[in-house]
Amino acid sequence: MSLKPREITREKLLLVEGKDEVNFFEALLEQSGIEGFEIIDVGGKRNFAKELKMLALLTGFEKVKTLIIVRDADDNADDAFASAGSALHSIHFHTPNCQNELREYEGRKVGIYIMPGNFENGMLEDLCMSSVADQPVISCIESFFECIKQKGCIPKNLSKAKAHVFLASQSELVTSIGVAAKKGYWNFSHPSLQALTHFLQEA
Repeated sequence: MSLKPREITREKLLLVEGKDEVNFFEALLEQSGIEGFEIIDVGGKRNFAKELKMLALLTGFEKVKTLIIVRDADDNADDAFASAGSALHSIHFHTPNCQNELREYEGRKVGIYIMPGNFENGMLEDLCMSSVADQPVISCIESFFECIKQKGCIPKNLSKAKAHVFLASQSELVTSIGVAAKKGYWNFSHPSLQALTHFLQEA
């Protein structure tokens, strides 16, 4: 878990689940030319409410003009949105009416983005893999997983497994989705990432 700030120094906060997300969004923001965000790792999807309450006590929080929560949909995008909304309610913030949209109230923008987007179930790994879906190696990866399925081997988390096999196919192996983002392994200009990029630009 990354160190939490002792005071808020920027007007835009982006709260994410973990270190992989921090690295991914640092790379995405840099690639997209989006500035002004302070990215905070809350240390897991169950910690948003606790971390928000702590952040709200820090010097500078009263000057925050944009607050974004980004988390995985996992098995239920609607439940993930409701959970993030509950975290915002814990500090008496008005929540957006819908996931992946911004709400402005009394001069402050608040948003909840549920990955991979489009109200679909899944996670950061699904979003990353969608950005490289047109690469030739993907057919090899799909064949590999079909093969091991026939042998009775079914990964507990197929999305993570496919992402790590893709990373293993690169010239330099990394085992972190976030580090892979900083090395340029994910295609930030792919149409599948445009909704997220636009959301952050509007924030």
